[in-house]
Amino acid sequence: MPAKDGSGPGQLCLTNPDVRRIVLEQLHKFIAKDRAEAAQQGCPLPRIYDISQNDVGDAHCRCPNCQALVTREGSESGPVIDFINAIASDIEKDYPDILVQTFAYNLTRKPPLTLKPRPNVIIRWCEWYGGVDLVRPMNHPYNSEDYAKMLGWGKIVSHLALWDYWNTISYDRYHFPAPYCMIQSIGPDLKLFADMHVETMFCESEEESLYMPEHNPRGQAEVNEPGENFTALKYWLGYN
Repeated sequence: MPAKDGSGPGQLCLTNPDVRRIVLEQLHKFIAKDRAEAAQQGCPLPRIYDISQNDVGDAHCRCPNCQALVTREGSESGPVIDFINAIASDIEKDYPDILVQTFAYNLTRKPPLTLKPRPNVIIRWCEWYGGVDLVRPMNHPYNSEDYAKMLGWGKIVSHLALWDYWNTISYDRYHFPAPYCMIQSIGPDLKLFADMHVETMFCESEEESLYMPEHNPRGQAEVNEPGENFTALKYWLGYN
């Protein structure tokens, strides 16, 4: 299945030499353009470039080369790390100060068995809202499977980043929003991430503000209370 944009519907073939060549060519162009603009504007040089998988589910490349790496490494993260290491190795020759970031997300949450990210690679581990109980801390027994995967990445990376969900996601939110709260997880999770030496963190915390027309019997958008309690307190705790 082809990859048309960041939503898929498929993923790139990460072992394809033409894919690697094109990605490197584009990355070199982006870096050169960004550095020229930064110099002109007197801004700091950008140091982190993200090359991550598309935000789709079980749509990873099924070619023999990619799947051979999946089998060898025990995870779809195998082709990703093999690919991103190749990109990072090449880019380091001209830009030793640049870090290349990629997601460990969805089917790539599990770290590879033998491959390790290069020192100039950032792994951005992302909770998966289909497999993590968001209203309990990451190290709660309910989250033991994903917690083990996150710890596994922490053992093999030089730079660990995190994408955390600070909202309560209800798949039926257009009809009955989830009346839950996750503020009790903020403190324990932040301490856990600090102990793991997480270097950067992004907290996704948007609110559903509308009934979309396709979910509304009357065919129009309406204001929707998301159903999550203590939203303002969550933001206050996060900022402090």
